[in-house]
Amino acid sequence: MFGALTRRAEYLRVYERHVRVSGAHFVLLAHVQQTETPKAGPVVSKKVGKAVRRNLVKRRIRAYLREHREFSRLARDIILIARPGSAELDWRAFREELDSLFSTAMRKFCPVDANASVQ
Repeated sequence: MFGALTRRAEYLRVYERHVRVSGAHFVLLAHVQQTETPKAGPVVSKKVGKAVRRNLVKRRIRAYLREHREFSRLARDIILIARPGSAELDWRAFREELDSLFSTAMRKFCPVDANASVQ
């Protein structure tokens, strides 16, 4: 499970050395080095909407990360940046886009073992 990025220094460390995965409504930044206790943090600017809409997006991001603990296998600190329009997505579309982002990130960082048998 992901912990929470809480300090400015933690966010800056990810911003300085990251790999980016982009979607239509979100950008995932993952730190290049693995960590023992991965942390995640949302970034939702005022371009997304007023405070109520921004808080909705942050709550949904946190709920998504709680439901999908398997993505903590990335073992990297991540930042999820919400783009304008993300607050208008319904929960199903919200999850599908984040699923797509995390699947791409998993392929980049956790390649399938060449010796593993395919079933």
